[in-house]
This record gives sequence, C-alpha cells and structure tokens, in this order.
Amino acid sequence: MKATYIGFVILALTASALAQDEEPASEEPKKESGGKKKKSAKEDAMQYKDPERQEAAEKFSYCEHDNCYELLGVEPTAGPIPIKRAYRRLAAEYHPDKCSTGDVEYCRQVFPKYANAYEILSSTEMRKNYNYVLENPFEFPGFYFKYSRPKYAPKSDLRFVFLVTVLGASAMQYLLKKSQYEQALASMKRAPTTRYQERVKEAMAVLEKTRPKSEPKEEPAPAAAATKDGKPPPSPSKAKKESKQDKIEKLRKDAEAQVDAELYELLGAAPTPYDSVIVSLFKLPITARSVAMFYATGGHLEPGYMTRMALGMSQEEWDECAEAEQEELKGYRLWIDDNLTEYETMMASNTNTPKSKSAKDKRMKRLAKKNPGGFVMSD
Repeated sequence: MKATYIGFVILALTASALAQDEEPASEEPKKESGGKKKKSAKEDAMQYKDPERQEAAEKFSYCEHDNCYELLGVEPTAGPIPIKRAYRRLAAEYHPDKCSTGDVEYCRQVFPKYANAYEILSSTEMRKNYNYVLENPFEFPGFYFKYSRPKYAPKSDLRFVFLVTVLGASAMQYLLKKSQYEQALASMKRAPTTRYQERVKEAMAVLEKTRPKSEPKEEPAPAAAATKDGKPPPSPSKAKKESKQDKIEKLRKDAEAQVDAELYELLGAAPTPYDSVIVSLFKLPITARSVAMFYATGGHLEPGYMTRMALGMSQEEWDECAEAEQEELKGYRLWIDDNLTEYETMMASNTNTPKSKSAKDKRMKRLAKKNPGGFVMSD
C-alpha cells in the first residue's frame, strides 16, 4: 500500500513537470458568463489597437533582423522554463569562456544575440511588447522596413524552373515560326504576281478533263431513310443540283491542294516541333560530336565548304546548284579575299550572269525561274 502511494506521488510529480515545460506564455482564456469564451490576447490585439502598448513597443529594436523565438529555438507559446533551458544550452555551447567549437571569434559574435533574445523573452513586459510587434506588423512599418530580410519564395527546384522555361520557349518558338509560315503562304496567295486564283482555275480545268466521264450512279436512299428526321426527301432536281455543287467544291479543293503543294515547294518545309530549342538542346551532344569530327577530319578545308562559307550560302542552297556550277565556283577559289573581291566586282558588272553576289539573291533568282511571279518568304 505504501509502495502504491509512493508510485502515485512520483507519477503526479512527473506530470506536473511536463505540464510546466509546456506552460503557455499566457493563461488559458476563462469562460465568461453565458458560456462564451473570452477572446485571446492575440485576437484582441488584431482587432483592437492599443496605443499605449504601441508607444511602448516602438522604442526598442529587439532582436533586429532575427526572430527572438527562432534564435533560442523555442515556440512562441513556450513558458519561462523552456526558454531558460534553451538559453542555458546555447550559453554552454557559445559562451566565449566555454565555446565548445573552439572558434572564439565566432562565439563572441553570436552569443550576444542569444543573450539579448533571452533578456527580451524572460521579461514579461518586454515579451508583451515584442509579441505585439509580431502580431501587428502594420502598426510598425519603420521597424519591418529597417530589419526585414528579403526571402526567395517560392523555393522551387532550379532544374524544374529551367525545364519549364525551355518548354515554354520551345512552344513560343514553334508557334511563332508556324504563324510566320502561314502568313507567308497567305501573302503568296494574295499577291497578284502568283496568279493564285488563275492557277487554281487552270488546275480545275485540267482535273475536269482528266476525270473519268462515266461515273457509277448512286442508288437513291430508301424512303424510310430519307424521312428518318421527319423531313420530306429532297426533290430529284434539287438533289442533282446539290450533287453538282459538291462535285465542283471537291474539284476546287483538289485544285487548291495541287497549287498549294507548288507554293509549299517554294516556301520550303513547314516548321515542326522538332525544330524547337528543346530538341536542339537534346541533340547538342550529338551535334557537338559531329562538328568536332568534321573539323578533326579536315572537312572545313574542303573547297566546297570554303566556297559556300565565302558566298554565305546554306547547305540547301549549295545543293540546289548544279554540279557544273559548283565546280565552276570552286575554281574561283573564293575563300581567298582577293579572289572573292574580284568575283564580287565581276558579278556587279555582269548582271546577266546566272550567279548572284549573295546567297539570298541567288535563291530568289532561282525561284523566279521556276515561277515568273515567284514570291519567297524572307529569311
């Protein structure tokens, strides 16, 4: 019986010590008459200003840039005992006379911050002032303007940010190229020199001649199917007229597709998602290896490559030149500055030559031969 009593006393003392460790900074709100709870100090401070407390709180700088609770590593609701324990633990580690880390200079810098935080939180009046500053930041703009620190938010992974940025840039690049391509095609169709509508009519006439004259007659739909929607079936003359219009519309679409194919050939391949930045970055190692192998094997010293670089021509434009024309250009040895100057002078004086001074003029002249009213999209 005595042992049971002693055990009960020990258990009660342990529970009391734990409750003291978790002692809140202020007492629990007591119930008022009528069963309503009294508002907490925080709620009351947020709703009602206290001019006297504000005047008393704005005189101090407290922990300046740091949060006093975070310095000691305690919660804002911690009682005096946890705050004292936290301070003693930090003092044993960072006091200049003890300094367990061995860096006395560092301990002399940080220990005053811990001592100042403990001095503020251990004083009932100073802690009330400090809590009022934390709970009512809009009443102390000068304090927060002076001692606030900018923080990067939100804390995102840089790799994720880079990936999203590249994907967004690739999508914008593709949409911009596609829009430019469609605008160039529309401009070609509207330009009088392309004779788009006339070429469509000519293509329709050719398709009309090549289309077989005898076409299988379609069997009329049953009466039940014709009146399925509750509408009377169309008259034979009206159905024949609609059928003829459908044939003309189909013929026009085929002719437009044929003429558009010719315009696509002049414009070049339409942009695709594979021409975007993200695909180029993905292929960068392969591209770098190919370029390194090209220079390592002496590809940049080939006459064709040096001639193309001297004229500012792309690989596609160089491939469009006839083999005899390529050999003739190689013979000029245009990678030498004097030869290139002489060649440009000759081109300027002889405007009837099939070669152009610049790659763009050369391309436009070649396309003009294919189509007298040739319209090309500017690079």
